[in-house]
Amino acid sequence: MEDQIWDHHSLFESGFTPVPEDDRTPGEFLLEELSFSDTVLLADPALVPVDPAARARGIQLIKELAPHAAVTDSVGDLWLGRHNLAEATARTVPGSLRIPAESSSPFTTVVQQIERPLHPGRFRHALAALAEGSCWLRGRIWMASAPDCRIALQGIGPRVWLENTGPWQAMREPLQIAFPADGPGAVLDWHPVFGDRGTVLAVTGDDVDATEIAALLRGCELTEEEITSSPGTITDPFNLKPTTEATQRSNS
Repeated sequence: MEDQIWDHHSLFESGFTPVPEDDRTPGEFLLEELSFSDTVLLADPALVPVDPAARARGIQLIKELAPHAAVTDSVGDLWLGRHNLAEATARTVPGSLRIPAESSSPFTTVVQQIERPLHPGRFRHALAALAEGSCWLRGRIWMASAPDCRIALQGIGPRVWLENTGPWQAMREPLQIAFPADGPGAVLDWHPVFGDRGTVLAVTGDDVDATEIAALLRGCELTEEEITSSPGTITDPFNLKPTTEATQRSNS
């Protein structure tokens, strides 16, 4: 599991597909499949001896990455997860996240919320530290250089990218209030003042330090002085400012 997530080669370079144009990494493909699937079927190789400790660690990571899925062995009784196409599709929307109800040690998921917009320059420096040591980084960002845009963040292994997914719901006319569905992530969806505008990030990894992540993000928030000056003049190093419905992606 971890080797696949941290593989920097493309699917074509790793021999998983005959299509040279598919530049996704094995980790990107794996997370996409886990996010959409409702059942993970475990199967041990027949020709290679299995390390019980490594197998147990892999299962713990799967449960942390896909808390919605039923994890079952290929022998004995099979426990299939309930498939709902709408829910499965929603899990794959850029910027969406699901919070595990309980963490599977040694892997944990830390979720941080920041109300103020983030300074893009400071966030660019903090991004490397956020991604380092985390196998999966995801969420949405309120960037001061593009305040009207919902910026989705995805970091899987060695690859991190940001994507402009269009205006926030709170910025649309007429206002489209998206009432959050029931679930562990519902409280993250709507703020009484800012609506859906705000930064919500989830970091999954081995021994993730919640205090360090919170400090990094707080250091990226706009100060009172920056808010009262002209936040619209802040340089946009990610080139994600245009407020169009067409998505734009910036790799880091």
